[in-house]
Amino acid sequence: MKVIFLKDVARIGRRGEIKNVADGYARNFLLKQRIAKIATDNVIREETKREKIRAERAVASGELAEKLIKDLDGKVLEVVRDASPEGSLYAGISKGELAGEIARSLHATLPESAIHLEHNIKHTGEHRVELALGRVSSVLTVRVSAIS
Repeated sequence: MKVIFLKDVARIGRRGEIKNVADGYARNFLLKQRIAKIATDNVIREETKREKIRAERAVASGELAEKLIKDLDGKVLEVVRDASPEGSLYAGISKGELAGEIARSLHATLPESAIHLEHNIKHTGEHRVELALGRVSSVLTVRVSAIS
């Protein structure tokens, strides 16, 4: 039976791929679990359109994120956290928290994967954080200060 995969299946097929599989496997597993559809002409056309739209959206969001990273180059992000008198933070600042701070303070939404941070930020002071996505990279300065 010819099916089009709606999800990736290990060692069998990837999403959007059209393959011939055993009838019983298709009826009893793939179709019941909604992992695949029977590949009729209409279904193939619909899936082709959906994949094209997904690809266009991915390119558009990637270009937008790259422009955003260029805009953040050289900016300073002020972060205030609870810290000991020696300057050690009680809770380190992770990539996820940094992405949230960038969104709140600089009004820019970045994926965590664009933030390159070797270790969580654990001390007050200025820290250079590299932002990279695709071929574009920039450096953001994160100034961490203690709550007074």
